[in-house]
Amino acid sequence: MFGFCITLVASGIAHGQAATPEAHPGYPLAQAIAARGCVLHQDDVGMVMEELGLGDADFPQMAVPLMQTGFLRPSGDGTLTLVNWGLCVGGRAESAADQ
Repeated sequence: MFGFCITLVASGIAHGQAATPEAHPGYPLAQAIAARGCVLHQDDVGMVMEELGLGDADFPQMAVPLMQTGFLRPSGDGTLTLVNWGLCVGGRAESAADQ
């Protein structure tokens, strides 16, 4: 079983895709940010939360744990960047052409 897990992780890394821990409290927000190219502007927070069926007050409950675990980082100009999550590798979305 342990070898199988290592194979899965190595396979994901080889294809330019990081893990997406579904049990993470910030999972829905991270997936929404990843779908937008790995960057979230402060002006888009309300729209993203609405799309998730949540209110603005729910944003910190997901964003703070993502920041504490290093997945979400301030990137200047009112933006947050998702890193090492799914296709958001190195602070930008990896495309098929990048692999």
